[in-house]
Amino acid sequence: MRQERGQALIIVLMIIAILAAVIVEFAYTTRVNIDITMRMRDSMQASRIAVAAIETQKAILLSDLVISPNADYQVSGELNQDAQLWSQISNFPLPVTVKDQNIGIMRGLISDEAGKLDVNALIGSDTITANRTLDGICRRLFEDLKLDPSVVDALEDWIDSDELPRPNGAESDFYSGLNPPYRAKDAPLDSITELKMIKGIDNKTFNILMGRTDANGQALAPPPDAMDSPVLTVFPKYYNPASPFKINVNTAPPILLKAMYNLDDSQVQDIITARQEKPFMSIGDFTNELTKIGIDLNNTDVQSVNGYIDVKSDYFSVDGIGIIENGVVYIIRAVYYRNRASHTFSLLYWREEPFNN
Repeated sequence: MRQERGQALIIVLMIIAILAAVIVEFAYTTRVNIDITMRMRDSMQASRIAVAAIETQKAILLSDLVISPNADYQVSGELNQDAQLWSQISNFPLPVTVKDQNIGIMRGLISDEAGKLDVNALIGSDTITANRTLDGICRRLFEDLKLDPSVVDALEDWIDSDELPRPNGAESDFYSGLNPPYRAKDAPLDSITELKMIKGIDNKTFNILMGRTDANGQALAPPPDAMDSPVLTVFPKYYNPASPFKINVNTAPPILLKAMYNLDDSQVQDIITARQEKPFMSIGDFTNELTKIGIDLNNTDVQSVNGYIDVKSDYFSVDGIGIIENGVVYIIRAVYYRNRASHTFSLLYWREEPFNN
């Protein structure tokens, strides 16, 4: 009898141990599932906030056409009647509340794609020949960034439609020997990240072009459009190959202005100071400033560059960022063409990047 009681006790203890293990496992699984569900909920909320930020910025860009239809430039300082609306109220942080409870933050950022050099415009309308003027600007830009300008040959080979490599370029014969092998695209770039596939554009070169590091590899403060290059774009010419590419001199970064006209640092600073005091309302305003800083407008190279400038923009990168209070972040980068006549948008690019911290 005593032996039977002992066996029964052992069985009871084993059952209790098993039940305890099952309960612990169930509690753990339940907790994990709850955590996953909450993360999914927060990610969905953050993504909806990011979409709302995108739509808010599109409304700003449309309002801008009504409030300041002739002003398309970056303005710093207080709001004024000559200022472009989008450039002064972009990068906004707004709290998001649901039933009087703050659940997160909406952030938006608008940046001007027309203030950059469109690499797809390096190749002319015949899809083979390099545009001499833009080729020169691009090579000078690489030099000013302390990069090898001969890389531009490979960049143009990647875009042109033939398989004949330029002196320092590369076509499919080169790329097929890599591991893994691939072919030259022989077509316009769809995204600035394609640069990493091109001969001569290693990680160091790519990070410099993206504005992430300087020539010595030192990290730079994130530029306003940190998700893409501050000096290069791929969108305007790709969207409308028949349209002549223009650079907005009111939003072009100083290093691009320098490369456009082969300026020295003091001349660049004079232009920046002038446009901060009063943005260029016309191309004539800008060329007058060129004359003031000693640029000969009769020079054929200067005239060629002047054929690719403007003072307004219709291509914009729009970043929408949703931030939930527990640290979940969702970023959407969209690029739009803004049609001035119809007050509508054409979506050129869309990328979503969830960051669940």
